[in-house]
Amino acid sequence: MLLILCVLGIAIQGGLSEESIEYFPKIVGGNPASLGQYPYQASLRFRGRHFCGGSVIDKRWILTASHCLSGFNDTAINVVLGTNTLDAGGDEYPSIKKWIHPFYNSAFVRNDIGLIKLGKDIVFGDKVKPIALPTKRFDKSDYPATLSGWGTTNGDSGGPLVADGEQIGVVSWGVPCAKGRPDVFTRVYPYMDWINKFLQEDNSV
Repeated sequence: MLLILCVLGIAIQGGLSEESIEYFPKIVGGNPASLGQYPYQASLRFRGRHFCGGSVIDKRWILTASHCLSGFNDTAINVVLGTNTLDAGGDEYPSIKKWIHPFYNSAFVRNDIGLIKLGKDIVFGDKVKPIALPTKRFDKSDYPATLSGWGTTNGDSGGPLVADGEQIGVVSWGVPCAKGRPDVFTRVYPYMDWINKFLQEDNSV
């Protein structure tokens, strides 16, 4: 797993919703992450192969991008947690239900945020912990944020962008922190009512 540090400049891109932000990286590079350094990081896999990232947000819930879930049935995805490598280690959790945002638009990359419900409770520990979700809209510029993932082509879509200990974004499209290219992340905060609806219903059972 790689740690990538970005310093963010924020601008709303024309043609996208306000929930999508274009981040222009000023620092480029990745460093290997130590085991357990980003315990919220999830690997989404289909037939054993990693295809997208995600983040642990509750005992049975993974936050990711809608485009990562498109084309799969509810139980096709397995989520692996607690490992830095893609070929060994970690614990596997089966998906029992997925939710693509009801207003997701693949043509215009709008509302690119989704949820996975797991079939069993996540076992939390030093290597696996949930990430806090935002309590207010993040509008800072020239501010450091952390993106974790494996640096694979398109395989870090759905992964978390974190600042001040809260997940402020979900990787939507672009090459994260790549020279000469903008990266687009879906803001998390505008979707908190939608996310909390599922979490609260689940926790009330």
